[in-house]
Amino acid sequence: NVYYKYLADKESGKKTLLKTVEITCESSIVNKVEYCILYDSNMIPIKDAFRFINYNFLDCSPNTKYQAITSLRILYSFLEIFDLNLRELTDNDINNLKYFLRGYSPRGNLITINLNTDRSNTTINTYLAMFRRYTAFLNIENCNLHKISPITTKTFMYGADILVEKNSYVHNEGVNESKTVPMYVSIDEYKKVLDVIAKDYTIREECIVRLMYTGGLRIGEVLGLTIEDVQCRLYKNQDTKKKKKTAFVYTRNRVTDKDYQLAKNLEKPKNRRAYITKNYKQGAGKTSINISLYDKIMEYIDIFHNPNSYNKKDEDKVEDTILEYDFFDEILNPEVKEEYKIKKKSNKSLELFNRNFEKYARADIVDKKANTDENGFPILKNNSYIFINNVGKPLNIISWNKIMREILEKSGLDVDENKREHNLNHRFRHGHAMFLVKELKYTPQQVADRLRQSNPRSAYKYFRLTDDDRATAHDEFSKSLEDSLSKI
Repeated sequence: NVYYKYLADKESGKKTLLKTVEITCESSIVNKVEYCILYDSNMIPIKDAFRFINYNFLDCSPNTKYQAITSLRILYSFLEIFDLNLRELTDNDINNLKYFLRGYSPRGNLITINLNTDRSNTTINTYLAMFRRYTAFLNIENCNLHKISPITTKTFMYGADILVEKNSYVHNEGVNESKTVPMYVSIDEYKKVLDVIAKDYTIREECIVRLMYTGGLRIGEVLGLTIEDVQCRLYKNQDTKKKKKTAFVYTRNRVTDKDYQLAKNLEKPKNRRAYITKNYKQGAGKTSINISLYDKIMEYIDIFHNPNSYNKKDEDKVEDTILEYDFFDEILNPEVKEEYKIKKKSNKSLELFNRNFEKYARADIVDKKANTDENGFPILKNNSYIFINNVGKPLNIISWNKIMREILEKSGLDVDENKREHNLNHRFRHGHAMFLVKELKYTPQQVADRLRQSNPRSAYKYFRLTDDDRATAHDEFSKSLEDSLSKI
C-alpha cells in the first residue's frame, strides 16, 4: 500500500501533502531458494526484516511467511510515517499503531493519513502477535508490546478438564467470541450443488466437492492430491469379522507442490531427502472416503489423464492397451456418459496437452515402499496431480474459485458478492463437521480428529447454536409460556 501523510487545516479544510510512504517487497531466487526483501520508501533494504522473513520461517507454511511480510510492511509504514524508532515505542505509540491498523488516523492530531482498511480486533491481535515475534527476534528489551496485564483469567487447558490461570497482553484488543456456527453447506444445499454439477459440469467438479464435503478436506489438500495419495485395500470389520474394501486419501506435501496445493499444519519438504525422514512420514494425514468416491476418482483419472480420450480421429476405434477399461466405449458416446463432457482436441492442442502434462502435472512418488508390489516391482511408474485443467496443467486455485462461485450461484446459495467474509470452499468442510455433530453426535475431540485439527478447541465452534436452533428454542419457549399462562 501507498500511504499519504497530510497536514490538515481545521478552518479551511485544506490538506497539505507532507510525505508519501511505500514499503515494497521484492523476491529473488538464488540456488532455487526464494528470498524476500523489504525496501523502505527510499528503496533501501530493511536488513532486520530480511533476516526475520528469510531465516525465521524456514519450516513455516507460505501463508505464515506471507503474513510476516504483510505485518512488517504495515509496521514499517507506520514507523516511517511518524518518524518513530521501533526500539523506543511508547504505550501511546502502540495505541496509535492500533488506530493505524484499524484504519483510523491517530487521535488528537492535525495529521491525517489516507487509510481505507477496516480490521477486526481479532485481526489486529494477529498483527500484534507478529510484531512481538519480530521484536523478540531483534532482542529488543523492555518492549512495551510485550507488557503483560496483571489481571488473570481462568480457562481450560487444551484437551483436558483442568483450569489454568492465564494473563493477556496489555495492548491486545478484546475479542468477543462468535455465538453462531460458521457458514456451512447443509445436506439439502449439498444435494442442489451435486444436481447442478451433474447437469452442467464434469466428474472432476463432482470429485472435488465430494472430497471436501464427505471427506472434510481443505481445498488446498484436494488440489495437491496425486494418484499415489488415493488408495484402496481390504480391512477386517472388528464386529462382523468380515473383510470389506475401504478407501482413503493421504494428505502430504511435496517438493513439487505450489503454495495453493499445500496441506495445512504439515511439513513442507525443502528437498526430496525429506521424504524418508520420520517426521515427514508421521506427519502425513489420512482420511477415509467411501468406495463410490474412490471409484469415481479412479474413473476420472483413467479418462481425463488419457490422451486418447481427447483424440478427434478414429473415435470408434479402441486401442488394445485401453481395452481393460469397461467404460471407455461409453465416453465415446456422450448419450451414455454425459457426465464426462470431454472436449475433443486437434492434433496441435493434444500435443500441447501432452507437453504440459509431462512438464507441470507430474509429481514426486514419496512412499517407495508402499509403491512396491509383492514381486518387488513399482505399482506406479509415474505419479501426477489428479485434478488437471483442459491444457494438461494442474488445476489452480484461481480457476477453481471461479468455478466454485459459479456452481454455488447456479445452486441458489449466497456467495457474498461484495465481500469475502466466508470462504466458499471451506463451507463444505464446515458442512462435513456439522454433519458429524448434528447427525452422528460426534464429540469435539472426535470432530477435531476427523478434521485433522491440531487443536481440539477449534472444533468447539461447530457446537454453537445455529439460527434455526435459536428459532426453534424461541418457539418452544413461547408455546410453553402460553400454555402456562392459560392454566392460571
